[in-house]
Parts: sequence; structure tokens; C-alpha cells
Amino acid sequence: MHSQAEKPLKSLAPMLARRANMKSITRVVVYLSKENSCPQRARFQQSIVGHFCTGDEDSCMVNCALDQRRFLISDREFAGSNRVLLQRPPFCPIKHLTEVQASSLPAETQERGVDVGVAILLQSANQKVLLTRRSKTLSSFPNIWVPPGGHIEQDGQLLDAGLRELGEETGLWLEDGEFSWRPLALWESVYPPMLSRGLPKRHHIVVYLLLLSRESHQQLQVRLKPNEAEVSAYAWLDEPVLASIAATQNEIGATSAMAGDLPPAVSITELQHGSAKTVAIPTTMFLSSAPLQGEDVERVSTGTKFALRLWLDTLAVQAE
Repeated sequence: MHSQAEKPLKSLAPMLARRANMKSITRVVVYLSKENSCPQRARFQQSIVGHFCTGDEDSCMVNCALDQRRFLISDREFAGSNRVLLQRPPFCPIKHLTEVQASSLPAETQERGVDVGVAILLQSANQKVLLTRRSKTLSSFPNIWVPPGGHIEQDGQLLDAGLRELGEETGLWLEDGEFSWRPLALWESVYPPMLSRGLPKRHHIVVYLLLLSRESHQQLQVRLKPNEAEVSAYAWLDEPVLASIAATQNEIGATSAMAGDLPPAVSITELQHGSAKTVAIPTTMFLSSAPLQGEDVERVSTGTKFALRLWLDTLAVQAE
């Protein structure tokens, strides 16, 4: 599958050299424009979906593009923009944040704006998708399963940022001609993921990019060298398991019943002290949802479930 968004990949060497020479990372933040208004920097406590939607809606179509330090989201088409779906979970903390709660946020939190991340949904030629488990030591969403990704920096385009994060986290450095790609969607992500577990500390718009590799997952597996500081495990999952994961998108505080045709366990590769071993974990773990209170559990992130649902839609279109 090819997209009009495809373009030759710039050499990674100059990009990485620039990054190595940067004394500090320059954050890219969200800017908003509605009805052709002048773009304004989004506030941390501002709902991005709520800015464009009416009433209690949780999704809408928007136009977006990366412009140096600005990630611009607009309800109108503009030069270089892509039209994509923007969505948040019904339980999004920013959506339910009261004025009193918003004013109680630390000043440094209120002033940081809304950050931008990129996540790579990597599909192999034999239609398996790579998910990684975030390290337990990370400050947000530890021990949660997500696609490879990270913050967007002021040193390239969306695809450059996504490929860099994929390479740094997994050791998979994809070159031009090895894949096709297209923007998939935007997800409004907040941590902690619900107000019952504390006031927001992080607020992101995550840009999901779909990359279609021309190699099988076995070929890609040979080149995998995950960074243990960020990744504690990884798995190549097939369509039936991914469909069951996507079906639990809006559930909270529960583990969904497993379909009878799914395997009872899934093979993952765990990383520890420089070694990797294959272990089997219950398939139900991937169907777990965020608890309402207390410590989080190992699960697939809600944003990832959203992206997987859209990925499944693309497969259905291809099959028609």
C-alpha cells in the first residue's frame, strides 16, 4: 500500500549528527487554529479534542503538519497538511478537569504546553505488528505495551522523527525503499490516564504513523537490538490477537473475556542485562484495561488500541 504522503527518506547520518551536537532537546509543542484564526500555543490544561469538537464528542477530523517547533492542528486545510482523525478516550483527564483542579496544577506544569510524540505502527510483510513494553523505570506509562515511539524534536519531519525513534528503541533502522508509510491518526494522551489516579502530569498529542515493511517479521527480527533503558520486552502479534486488543479500547478497570479461537498464551521476547529470552504470557494480559485507582497493570495502552482499530480498518479496505 502506497500513499501520496510517501517521499524519499533523507539520509539518517546528518540528522543523527545534528542531534548529537544539540546541547539540549528542543521541544515541539502543539499550536491550534480554528476557523482560520492565528495559530495559538495550546495550554497544558486545554483539551485539544474539545477545542474542535462540540458537546461531549471525543473525536473529529482535523488537519495537521509539523513546522519546526510547532505542530499545527487546524479545522481547515493548509499547505503541507494531512487530514486525519483526532481522538481522546471518554475518560480523558483533561476533558473532566475542573477549573479548581486546573488552577491547582504546578505553575511549571501549566506553562509547559502540550507536547508532541510520534509512534510507529510497524507492519511486516506477513501482516504482524511490532509492540514493545516500556521499561518499568520510565516516568510515564511504565510497563505498558505500545508501538515504538517518542518525543518529536526540532530536527526533521514526522517520518524522520518516527524512524529515529524506531531505530533508537529497537535497532531497526529502515532505509528508503524498504517500506511505504502514511499518517494514521492523532491521539490525545494524558498521564496519569484518568483523574481518579491523580492530576495530569503529562499531556501529549501522539501522531501515529503506519509503516508497511517489505520484509517479514522474521527478517526484521534478525536486526532487532532493543534499548533496554526504554524497552523491557517486545512481541510480533498477528491479526486475531490485535483485533481482540482493539476491541477493548474504551474499557476501564477490567479484563475482557478472551475469544475462544485465540491462543491461551502469546510468545514475547523479554530483555534483561543484555540478554533476551522468549517467554509465554497469558493472552488475557493484552486484553487488560487501565485500573480506576492504584497501581497500573501490564496492558496495552488505550491509544495503541485506537491505532490498532484504524489499522484493522485499512486491512478490511484492502480486502475488498
